[in-house]
Amino acid sequence: MSKSSFLTRVENGEPRAEVFATTDPQVQQVRLLGRILATILIWTAAAALAVWSIEAIQPPKAVSSSANLQLFSAERAVNYIRAIARVPHPIGSPANIAVRDYLMQQLSYLGLYPTLFTATGIHTSKRAIVFGRTEDIVGRLPGYANSRAILLLAHYDSTANTPGAADDGSGVATILETVRALRASTKLKNDLIILFTDGEEPGLLGAEAFMTGHPWVKDIGLIINFDARGDEGPALLFETSANNGRLVRAVQYAAPYTEGSSLFYDIYKTLPNDTDLTVFRPLRIPSLNFAFGARGETYHSSLDSPQNLSAASVQQDGSYALSLA
Repeated sequence: MSKSSFLTRVENGEPRAEVFATTDPQVQQVRLLGRILATILIWTAAAALAVWSIEAIQPPKAVSSSANLQLFSAERAVNYIRAIARVPHPIGSPANIAVRDYLMQQLSYLGLYPTLFTATGIHTSKRAIVFGRTEDIVGRLPGYANSRAILLLAHYDSTANTPGAADDGSGVATILETVRALRASTKLKNDLIILFTDGEEPGLLGAEAFMTGHPWVKDIGLIINFDARGDEGPALLFETSANNGRLVRAVQYAAPYTEGSSLFYDIYKTLPNDTDLTVFRPLRIPSLNFAFGARGETYHSSLDSPQNLSAASVQQDGSYALSLA
């Protein structure tokens, strides 16, 4: 026997119409299934639109190593990546120590007098507590009339099974080539702080250690982070700090190849990943997060090597870093 009833809608004290309602479990199940399918279709359409939008975007061509020294050259940046991403270099490994020493040397050549910030980083989640000794690399390029410093941020460790050319050798190399180009041009008004974090892969450990313990945190007026989740494709502005209207307009004004959307952030929130910028959110410092992510099958795999990395993607990262700094 079907469980159903007629409900009378009353308006101004008079019955106006009868509405059929059912409590039949089979009918309710069909309706629930319909709502689920509709939701799936909406999300599928949104995902397809996002993929189509990203694939329609093309990064700029890589600039030659023979270009003007005041320009960002992806070919010059790739030379750094070849040195950084020779082999996997997870936190605490001899290979990571070798990368650390190489980066200290390069920043010294660029006149930044880098220091090691050694501390214990801690990451807590519902499933585990991760902590480790981190060695962040920190440098500072003084401006002539500093008010608030700009922080350029990337991590130099990799996972245990990947050389980490894109993730995040590309971010580190982008910053090194940006500093080199800035040193060849006019002096900056505001200070530029360089932070290469250690231990990002196991739990953002180096960023957490710096954020909670380094005295320069109070000087930061803008954070720009570079990361990757693939080895080619356009570098996207996929995350910003809150109340970002003026910040986004400034990026549009300054950067020559800006690609960004709030849809990218919605997609990012569905992924089981964070970046170093996540650690800094509670400070509410204006922030920009850039990454490229095409050919995602290379992410955290042995395929993430210098020979597979797109120089054009690095060029677009560099266009952001140099123009915004």
